[in-house]
Amino acid sequence: EMVQGETFTTADFSNVQHAYDYAVTTGDASLIARAGRASQLYCITHGPWQRGIEVSHKTLELESIGNEQRPLLQCNLATLLLYGGELPKALEHCEEALELGRTISLDLEARVLATMANIYFVQGQLESAAGLASNAVGLWQKTNNRHAKVSGLQILGIARSLQGFHDQGIAIFEDALTQARATNVLYLETVAAINLG
Repeated sequence: EMVQGETFTTADFSNVQHAYDYAVTTGDASLIARAGRASQLYCITHGPWQRGIEVSHKTLELESIGNEQRPLLQCNLATLLLYGGELPKALEHCEEALELGRTISLDLEARVLATMANIYFVQGQLESAAGLASNAVGLWQKTNNRHAKVSGLQILGIARSLQGFHDQGIAIFEDALTQARATNVLYLETVAAINLG
């Protein structure tokens, strides 16, 4: 049930919070981490971001949470901090997540890089954002994670377009649209089509 909870979109937060509180009482690190991620994702998509930040800190402070669980929790925390406007803290958590994430999987490393790209993008550091997004896309290409690759391409395309490389931006958005259609995820296809104009 907790695995399904990580992909929900309309769950009531009190149920998510109850599941998290129960997981903490078990002392099971894997269950706590999954419940923590479910709480984070709920707050990322529905808010309030501050509550997600609080749950994130509480989870990461638990001794039972090991290095394998930390990177994704920190990456999600960085997203919540980004949404809350706390960019330096968001970047700090990304850097810590990247150090551990690189030792776990290419997918996780790419996810952290894409989150960092978003942070730099919001800061107006377009060259850094484009470089990080490009690296993330390259890693997702290796893992054949089309869904994630589309997200990375969107960041990269926007950054390149804003840098004045319009032809590059269009080519990247066209690639994103092709990849999005292959995922059969309407939301991804819609966003890619909007960016392409």
